Amino acid sequence: MKKTLVLFAFVLTLSVFQNGEVRGQELVAEKSDIAKEAALKIAEHPLDLVSSSGEVIPYAETIADAEDLDDDLLELFEKISGPFNPVYSPVEVDVENMVDVGTGDVIDIGNEISPSVVVGPDQRRKVSNSLIQPYRSLTFISVGSNGLCSGAVTGTNHVLTAAHCVDSIGAANLQVYPALNDSNAPLSEYRGIEYFVPAGWFTNSGTSQHRYDYAVIRVGTFNGRTISSQAGTTPHRVVSNLNLSATYKLYGYPSDKLIDTGLISLWGMTGSLRNQESHTVTYTIDTYGGQSGAAILNNSNQVVGVHTLGFRNANGQGIYNSGVKLTQSVVNHIRSSVAR
Repeated sequence: MKKTLVLFAFVLTLSVFQNGEVRGQELVAEKSDIAKEAALKIAEHPLDLVSSSGEVIPYAETIADAEDLDDDLLELFEKISGPFNPVYSPVEVDVENMVDVGTGDVIDIGNEISPSVVVGPDQRRKVSNSLIQPYRSLTFISVGSNGLCSGAVTGTNHVLTAAHCVDSIGAANLQVYPALNDSNAPLSEYRGIEYFVPAGWFTNSGTSQHRYDYAVIRVGTFNGRTISSQAGTTPHRVVSNLNLSATYKLYGYPSDKLIDTGLISLWGMTGSLRNQESHTVTYTIDTYGGQSGAAILNNSNQVVGVHTLGFRNANGQGIYNSGVKLTQSVVNHIRSSVAR
Protein backbone atom coordinates (compact mmCIF):
# COMPACT_ATOMS: atom_id res chain seq x y z
CA MET A 1 0.00 0.00 0.00
CA LYS A 2 1.39 3.38 -0.93
CA LYS A 3 2.26 5.86 1.79
CA THR A 4 2.53 9.62 1.59
CA LEU A 5 4.73 12.03 3.50
CA VAL A 6 2.82 15.21 4.28
CA LEU A 7 5.07 18.26 4.10
CA PHE A 8 4.34 21.91 3.54
CA ALA A 9 6.01 23.68 0.64
CA PHE A 10 5.99 27.32 -0.36
CA VAL A 11 3.75 27.75 -3.38
CA LEU A 12 3.44 30.73 -5.68
CA THR A 13 1.41 31.38 -8.81
CA LEU A 14 2.97 32.33 -12.11
CA SER A 15 0.97 33.57 -15.04
CA VAL A 16 2.52 32.47 -18.30
CA PHE A 17 1.60 34.29 -21.51
CA GLN A 18 1.77 32.08 -24.58
CA ASN A 19 0.01 32.51 -27.91
CA GLY A 20 -2.17 35.21 -26.38
CA GLU A 21 -3.37 32.83 -23.67
CA VAL A 22 -2.70 33.22 -19.95
CA ARG A 23 -2.03 29.92 -18.23
CA GLY A 24 -1.89 29.90 -14.43
CA GLN A 25 0.88 27.70 -13.03
CA GLU A 26 1.49 26.71 -9.44
CA LEU A 27 5.20 26.63 -8.76
CA VAL A 28 6.73 24.94 -5.73
CA ALA A 29 9.72 26.90 -4.42
CA GLU A 30 12.75 26.01 -6.53
CA LYS A 31 14.46 23.87 -3.88
CA SER A 32 12.47 20.92 -2.54
CA ASP A 33 13.50 17.98 -0.35
CA ILE A 34 10.07 16.32 -0.26
CA ALA A 35 11.16 13.24 -2.24
CA LYS A 36 14.33 12.89 -0.17
CA GLU A 37 12.41 13.15 3.10
CA ALA A 38 9.94 10.51 1.91
CA ALA A 39 12.82 8.18 0.99
CA LEU A 40 14.57 8.62 4.33
CA LYS A 41 11.50 8.54 6.60
CA ILE A 42 9.02 6.20 4.90
CA ALA A 43 10.64 4.02 2.25
CA GLU A 44 11.56 0.53 3.43
CA HIS A 45 13.58 -0.65 0.43
CA PRO A 46 15.96 1.08 -2.03
CA LEU A 47 13.73 -0.05 -4.90
CA ASP A 48 10.67 1.64 -3.45
CA LEU A 49 9.66 4.52 -5.70
CA VAL A 50 9.32 8.01 -4.19
CA SER A 51 7.66 11.02 -5.75
CA SER A 52 8.17 14.76 -5.50
CA SER A 53 4.79 14.95 -3.77
CA GLY A 54 5.95 12.68 -0.92
CA GLU A 55 4.28 9.47 -2.11
CA VAL A 56 6.13 6.19 -1.57
CA ILE A 57 5.21 3.26 -3.83
CA PRO A 58 6.57 -0.07 -2.50
CA TYR A 59 8.60 -2.00 -5.05
CA ALA A 60 6.11 -4.88 -5.06
CA GLU A 61 3.46 -2.41 -6.17
CA THR A 62 5.65 -1.11 -9.01
CA ILE A 63 5.96 -4.70 -10.27
CA ALA A 64 2.18 -5.07 -10.20
CA ASP A 65 1.75 -1.74 -12.01
CA ALA A 66 4.17 -2.83 -14.73
CA GLU A 67 2.38 -6.14 -15.23
CA ASP A 68 -1.09 -4.58 -15.36
CA LEU A 69 -0.45 -1.97 -18.07
CA ASP A 70 -3.03 -1.82 -20.82
CA ASP A 71 -2.13 -2.58 -24.44
CA ASP A 72 -2.02 1.08 -25.49
CA LEU A 73 0.64 1.93 -22.93
CA LEU A 74 2.63 -1.21 -23.69
CA GLU A 75 2.72 -0.19 -27.35
CA LEU A 76 4.36 3.12 -26.38
CA PHE A 77 7.16 1.17 -24.72
CA GLU A 78 7.75 -1.41 -27.41
CA LYS A 79 8.20 0.62 -30.59
CA ILE A 80 8.73 4.18 -31.74
CA SER A 81 5.29 5.77 -31.86
CA GLY A 82 3.73 8.97 -33.06
CA PRO A 83 3.58 11.78 -33.35
CA PHE A 84 -0.18 11.92 -33.61
CA ASN A 85 -1.68 15.02 -35.24
CA PRO A 86 1.14 17.34 -34.18
CA VAL A 87 0.49 21.07 -33.93
CA TYR A 88 3.62 23.20 -34.13
CA SER A 89 3.79 25.92 -31.47
CA PRO A 90 7.44 27.00 -31.45
CA VAL A 91 8.95 28.89 -28.53
CA GLU A 92 12.41 30.36 -28.04
CA VAL A 93 14.47 29.19 -25.06
CA ASP A 94 16.52 31.73 -23.08
CA VAL A 95 20.09 30.40 -22.83
CA GLU A 96 21.54 33.05 -20.54
CA ASN A 97 23.48 31.66 -17.53
CA MET A 98 22.58 28.01 -18.24
CA VAL A 99 24.77 25.51 -16.33
CA ASP A 100 24.94 21.74 -15.82
CA VAL A 101 23.31 20.57 -12.59
CA GLY A 102 26.13 18.22 -11.45
CA THR A 103 26.30 14.50 -10.82
CA GLY A 104 25.21 13.82 -7.24
CA ASP A 105 27.20 12.15 -4.47
CA VAL A 106 29.19 9.53 -6.38
CA ILE A 107 32.88 8.79 -5.84
CA ASP A 108 35.43 6.56 -7.55
CA ILE A 109 38.86 5.79 -6.15
CA GLY A 110 41.65 7.08 -8.39
CA ASN A 111 39.49 8.97 -10.88
CA GLU A 112 37.70 12.27 -10.75
CA ILE A 113 33.93 12.31 -11.25
CA SER A 114 32.69 14.81 -13.81
CA PRO A 115 29.19 15.49 -15.13
CA SER A 116 30.37 13.98 -18.44
CA VAL A 117 33.61 13.93 -20.42
CA VAL A 118 34.97 14.04 -23.94
CA VAL A 119 37.24 11.04 -24.46
CA GLY A 120 40.09 11.94 -26.81
CA PRO A 121 39.16 13.92 -29.96
CA ASP A 122 35.58 15.17 -29.85
CA GLN A 123 33.48 13.06 -32.23
CA ARG A 124 30.04 14.49 -31.44
CA ARG A 125 27.99 15.95 -34.26
CA LYS A 126 25.05 18.31 -34.28
CA VAL A 127 21.69 16.89 -35.38
CA SER A 128 20.54 18.80 -38.46
CA ASN A 129 16.89 17.77 -38.30
CA SER A 130 15.56 17.14 -34.81
CA LEU A 131 12.02 16.54 -36.07
CA ILE A 132 12.74 13.03 -37.31
CA GLN A 133 12.91 10.01 -35.00
CA PRO A 134 14.63 9.09 -32.81
CA TYR A 135 15.64 12.72 -32.24
CA ARG A 136 12.10 14.10 -32.15
CA SER A 137 11.29 12.46 -28.83
CA LEU A 138 14.60 13.41 -27.18
CA THR A 139 14.25 16.36 -24.84
CA PHE A 140 16.03 19.35 -23.41
CA ILE A 141 15.16 19.85 -19.73
CA SER A 142 15.43 23.26 -18.10
CA VAL A 143 16.08 22.71 -14.39
CA GLY A 144 15.12 25.63 -12.17
CA SER A 145 16.42 29.06 -13.07
CA ASN A 146 19.53 28.01 -15.00
CA GLY A 147 20.19 24.24 -14.96
CA LEU A 148 20.11 21.98 -17.99
CA CYS A 149 19.74 18.23 -18.53
CA SER A 150 18.56 15.85 -21.23
CA GLY A 151 15.87 13.17 -21.45
CA ALA A 152 13.54 11.11 -23.64
CA VAL A 153 9.76 10.93 -23.93
CA THR A 154 8.80 7.54 -22.52
CA GLY A 155 5.03 7.66 -22.01
CA THR A 156 1.92 9.70 -22.72
CA ASN A 157 2.99 12.53 -20.41
CA HIS A 158 6.31 11.21 -19.13
CA VAL A 159 10.02 11.84 -19.67
CA LEU A 160 12.94 9.64 -18.60
CA THR A 161 16.05 11.40 -17.23
CA ALA A 162 18.66 11.18 -14.43
CA ALA A 163 17.76 11.40 -10.75
CA HIS A 164 20.45 13.99 -10.05
CA CYS A 165 18.72 16.31 -12.53
CA VAL A 166 15.56 16.53 -10.41
CA ASP A 167 16.29 15.30 -6.89
CA SER A 168 16.22 18.59 -5.00
CA ILE A 169 13.89 20.81 -7.00
CA GLY A 170 10.17 21.41 -7.12
CA ALA A 171 8.65 19.52 -10.06
CA ALA A 172 6.98 22.64 -11.46
CA ASN A 173 10.42 24.19 -11.93
CA LEU A 174 11.20 21.60 -14.60
CA GLN A 175 10.39 22.56 -18.18
CA VAL A 176 10.73 20.01 -20.96
CA TYR A 177 11.29 20.83 -24.65
CA PRO A 178 11.19 17.92 -27.13
CA ALA A 179 13.19 18.19 -30.37
CA LEU A 180 14.75 21.50 -29.34
CA ASN A 181 17.47 22.70 -31.72
CA ASP A 182 19.23 26.04 -32.18
CA SER A 183 17.39 27.26 -29.05
CA ASN A 184 14.08 26.82 -30.87
CA ALA A 185 11.50 24.40 -29.51
CA PRO A 186 9.18 23.56 -32.44
CA LEU A 187 6.93 21.37 -30.30
CA SER A 188 6.64 23.88 -27.46
CA GLU A 189 7.23 23.32 -23.73
CA TYR A 190 5.77 21.07 -21.06
CA ARG A 191 6.01 21.91 -17.37
CA GLY A 192 6.74 19.28 -14.74
CA ILE A 193 3.91 18.19 -12.44
CA GLU A 194 5.58 15.40 -10.49
CA TYR A 195 8.65 13.20 -10.67
CA PHE A 196 9.50 9.70 -9.47
CA VAL A 197 12.91 8.57 -8.20
CA PRO A 198 14.03 5.26 -6.63
CA ALA A 199 14.47 5.58 -2.86
CA GLY A 200 17.97 4.15 -3.20
CA TRP A 201 19.16 7.37 -4.83
CA PHE A 202 18.62 9.12 -1.50
CA THR A 203 19.45 6.31 0.93
CA ASN A 204 22.76 5.25 -0.66
CA SER A 205 26.01 7.11 -1.19
CA GLY A 206 29.28 6.61 -3.03
CA THR A 207 29.48 4.14 -5.91
CA SER A 208 26.42 2.21 -4.69
CA GLN A 209 24.28 5.28 -5.41
CA HIS A 210 25.04 5.30 -9.14
CA ARG A 211 22.70 2.43 -10.06
CA TYR A 212 19.72 4.48 -8.83
CA ASP A 213 20.47 7.60 -10.89
CA TYR A 214 17.32 7.65 -13.02
CA ALA A 215 13.96 9.41 -12.78
CA VAL A 216 10.67 9.83 -14.60
CA ILE A 217 9.05 13.27 -14.86
CA ARG A 218 5.30 13.59 -15.37
CA VAL A 219 4.57 16.73 -17.35
CA GLY A 220 1.45 18.71 -18.10
CA THR A 221 -0.09 19.34 -21.50
CA PHE A 222 0.36 22.30 -23.82
CA ASN A 223 -2.90 23.72 -25.13
CA GLY A 224 -4.51 20.39 -24.23
CA ARG A 225 -1.99 18.30 -26.15
CA THR A 226 0.23 15.67 -24.54
CA ILE A 227 3.97 15.63 -25.12
CA SER A 228 3.76 12.20 -26.78
CA SER A 229 1.07 13.36 -29.22
CA GLN A 230 3.51 15.99 -30.47
CA ALA A 231 6.89 14.28 -30.10
CA GLY A 232 6.04 10.57 -30.18
CA THR A 233 7.80 8.25 -27.76
CA THR A 234 11.11 6.43 -27.57
CA PRO A 235 10.67 2.70 -26.81
CA HIS A 236 12.73 0.99 -24.14
CA ARG A 237 14.09 -2.50 -23.75
CA VAL A 238 14.78 -4.57 -20.64
CA VAL A 239 18.46 -5.51 -20.61
CA SER A 240 20.69 -7.60 -18.38
CA ASN A 241 23.87 -8.00 -20.45
CA LEU A 242 24.49 -5.54 -23.25
CA ASN A 243 26.40 -6.56 -26.36
CA LEU A 244 29.79 -4.89 -25.89
CA SER A 245 30.69 -5.37 -29.56
CA ALA A 246 27.63 -3.47 -30.82
CA THR A 247 27.42 0.30 -31.30
CA TYR A 248 25.13 2.65 -29.39
CA LYS A 249 23.90 6.23 -29.81
CA LEU A 250 23.85 8.96 -27.17
CA TYR A 251 22.39 12.39 -27.99
CA GLY A 252 21.61 15.27 -25.65
CA TYR A 253 22.20 18.92 -24.89
CA PRO A 254 25.84 19.55 -23.90
CA SER A 255 26.74 22.81 -22.18
CA ASP A 256 30.13 23.14 -23.90
CA LYS A 257 28.41 23.42 -27.28
CA LEU A 258 26.04 26.00 -25.80
CA ILE A 259 29.08 28.01 -24.70
CA ASP A 260 30.76 27.63 -28.09
CA THR A 261 27.74 28.52 -30.23
CA GLY A 262 25.44 30.51 -27.95
CA LEU A 263 22.62 28.10 -28.85
CA ILE A 264 21.08 25.04 -27.21
CA SER A 265 21.21 22.25 -29.77
CA LEU A 266 21.04 18.47 -29.95
CA TRP A 267 24.49 16.86 -30.20
CA GLY A 268 25.74 13.30 -29.92
CA MET A 269 27.58 10.40 -31.46
CA THR A 270 27.57 6.68 -32.08
CA GLY A 271 30.23 4.64 -30.29
CA SER A 272 31.23 1.59 -28.32
CA LEU A 273 30.68 0.32 -24.84
CA ARG A 274 33.72 -0.21 -22.61
CA ASN A 275 32.53 -2.46 -19.80
CA GLN A 276 29.47 -3.26 -17.73
CA GLU A 277 28.41 -4.34 -14.28
CA SER A 278 25.06 -5.66 -13.10
CA HIS A 279 23.34 -2.27 -13.13
CA THR A 280 25.70 0.15 -14.89
CA VAL A 281 27.67 0.43 -18.12
CA THR A 282 30.70 2.46 -19.20
CA TYR A 283 31.54 3.71 -22.68
CA THR A 284 33.89 5.94 -24.64
CA ILE A 285 31.06 7.86 -26.31
CA ASP A 286 31.80 11.58 -25.92
CA THR A 287 29.47 13.61 -23.70
CA TYR A 288 29.57 16.79 -21.64
CA GLY A 289 27.68 18.44 -18.79
CA GLY A 290 24.05 18.95 -19.79
CA GLN A 291 23.79 15.50 -21.35
CA SER A 292 22.95 13.95 -17.99
CA GLY A 293 19.72 11.99 -18.39
CA ALA A 294 20.22 11.40 -22.11
CA ALA A 295 18.99 8.08 -23.47
CA ILE A 296 21.50 5.43 -24.49
CA LEU A 297 19.99 3.95 -27.68
CA ASN A 298 20.73 0.63 -29.36
CA ASN A 299 20.70 0.08 -33.12
CA SER A 300 16.91 -0.31 -33.02
CA ASN A 301 16.61 3.10 -31.32
CA GLN A 302 15.40 1.49 -28.11
CA VAL A 303 16.48 3.02 -24.82
CA VAL A 304 18.78 0.58 -23.02
CA GLY A 305 20.30 3.00 -20.50
CA VAL A 306 20.38 6.50 -19.04
CA HIS A 307 23.59 8.55 -19.21
CA THR A 308 24.64 9.91 -15.82
CA LEU A 309 28.32 10.83 -15.38
CA GLY A 310 31.91 10.72 -16.61
CA PHE A 311 35.38 9.99 -15.27
CA ARG A 312 38.67 11.87 -15.66
CA ASN A 313 42.15 10.64 -14.76
CA ALA A 314 44.62 12.43 -12.50
CA ASN A 315 45.74 14.58 -15.45
CA GLY A 316 42.18 15.80 -16.07
CA GLN A 317 41.77 13.79 -19.26
CA GLY A 318 38.41 12.19 -19.97
CA ILE A 319 38.70 8.40 -19.86
CA TYR A 320 35.11 7.14 -20.04
CA ASN A 321 31.47 7.93 -19.36
CA SER A 322 28.85 5.89 -17.54
CA GLY A 323 25.14 5.25 -17.30
CA VAL A 324 22.45 3.12 -15.70
CA LYS A 325 21.24 0.06 -17.61
CA LEU A 326 17.52 -0.51 -18.08
CA THR A 327 17.33 -3.67 -16.01
CA GLN A 328 13.98 -5.18 -15.06
CA SER A 329 13.73 -3.13 -11.85
CA VAL A 330 14.39 0.13 -13.73
CA VAL A 331 11.77 -0.73 -16.35
CA ASN A 332 9.29 -1.63 -13.59
CA HIS A 333 9.83 1.85 -12.16
CA ILE A 334 9.39 3.53 -15.54
CA ARG A 335 6.17 1.66 -16.26
CA SER A 336 4.79 2.19 -12.76
CA SER A 337 5.47 5.93 -13.07
CA VAL A 338 3.75 6.09 -16.46
CA ALA A 339 0.75 4.19 -15.10
CA ARG A 340 0.10 6.98 -12.55
